[in-house]
Amino acid sequence: MRALLWFFIILITYGSLYPFTFDPGAYHPALLAPLFDFHPGHTGRGDIVANLLLFVPFGFLAMLGYSALRPASRMTLILVLGFALAYLLQVAQLIVPGRTPSGSDAIWNLLGCAIGCALAHLPLPRLFSALAPAGGQWPPIPLALGLLWLAYNWAPFVPSIDLQLLKNNLKLIASSPELVWVCQKVVMWLVIFHFLHSAGGLWARERYYPLLVLATLVGGLFIVGHATTIEHVAGGVLAVPAWYAIRRRRRPAGLALLLAITLLATTFAPFDLRQAPATFRWIPFSGALDGNMLINVMATFSKLVMYASLTWLLVEAGMALRNASLAVAAALLVSEWLQVYFQGPTPEITDPLLALIAGATLHAYRSAASVHAPYAAARDVAPAQKQEQGEPTLQLNLHYYQAAFVEDCVASLGWNREQLCEVLLAAASDDPQSSAAASALRHMTLGPDVLAREPRWVVLPVTLNTRASAQLKALARAGERSESRTLRHLIDAEITRLSNA
Repeated sequence: MRALLWFFIILITYGSLYPFTFDPGAYHPALLAPLFDFHPGHTGRGDIVANLLLFVPFGFLAMLGYSALRPASRMTLILVLGFALAYLLQVAQLIVPGRTPSGSDAIWNLLGCAIGCALAHLPLPRLFSALAPAGGQWPPIPLALGLLWLAYNWAPFVPSIDLQLLKNNLKLIASSPELVWVCQKVVMWLVIFHFLHSAGGLWARERYYPLLVLATLVGGLFIVGHATTIEHVAGGVLAVPAWYAIRRRRRPAGLALLLAITLLATTFAPFDLRQAPATFRWIPFSGALDGNMLINVMATFSKLVMYASLTWLLVEAGMALRNASLAVAAALLVSEWLQVYFQGPTPEITDPLLALIAGATLHAYRSAASVHAPYAAARDVAPAQKQEQGEPTLQLNLHYYQAAFVEDCVASLGWNREQLCEVLLAAASDDPQSSAAASALRHMTLGPDVLAREPRWVVLPVTLNTRASAQLKALARAGERSESRTLRHLIDAEITRLSNA
């Protein structure tokens, strides 16, 4: 959390002082008037939302990252430091040509910081644990990504019951759709459905998906700054039957491929060549810091969610998180480099960096979630004690039928998840101590959930002892697979052996 907090501080500083052309000659006494103007109403509506959203992560991460003080004292200190940071950056803009300092912006930054502090106090993890079948304190990554996709459709979260706004949005729906953007919206909804379905529980009730699409589209008609277009409507309408057609046969790798194709298609559309190659920008976020700040913040947020989703789909397909993140970043770097020859977005280094940031965020979230992930039953207290002793927790990505097999073994043999995994690893490593325990598996009977071969994904946290962890690492290196994929392969091999017995 602290690493993410400092990252956001650097990001806030970078965006506030870009392009870093400090010139004392740019100072003018007339700039002092807006600097000491703290009236909140003197900030434009778009800048209000941008200033709020910019400091919400600061307050949220600071509250979670520094817990030594009492909550009230901690929140007071964070608000003071947040306002000091915001206002000092405004003061620094006095000598940045082209930037106008504003005391009212610092007030909105302070309010965003307060919102972040308040969110840190809400029992959000408890809410998610009530809705998710895993019962963890943190929502699983697929559920978090699915909810972020849905949140983007209502960003910047400024509703308005305005008849003129409704008329303007309805005019957009009556326009002619662009096929490439319709396909992008279809794939977006398929990814959302996949992530929600993978989370299980209430989120996996597919009969509610058409209502979810309808509520999202209708709600978007009343959001200021994020219109519901004909592509949104057509994509949502087509995605529902498409989901019912592929839900039993879907694969994360296939969805990752579709998402990558539509991402590239929307990047290069309408595929018109430039008369002369453009200049590649090596300064990060140079394009995002020009123009309307609210639109640029929303675009950056959507890219982060999209790249994180693509990375996680590759992880579900069996790639290690680091390799998946690097693969997405490399593909985006090639794409950005090719954009120098095509009309459209400015070619720059920002998108590959966003992919790396998305991968780092997924890693940090998974690590934090694994530390806080409780186990479902009292028999799992021993693995929890192992976690406290510093032994690593693996987030095991399994198909539903594979997870059902694990739980059937737990119920039938009286083992916990860790003992089953340790037996499979010992047997695969030709450990002589595994023979007695492995013989108990030969009498297992596959349940109906296992035989159904349901392909949707679930995540099981597994804390292995030092011996089993070393065996898993060796097998993963030998097979050139991730540790999760290696263990999933052993579980599937055992299921196949029992089904053929």
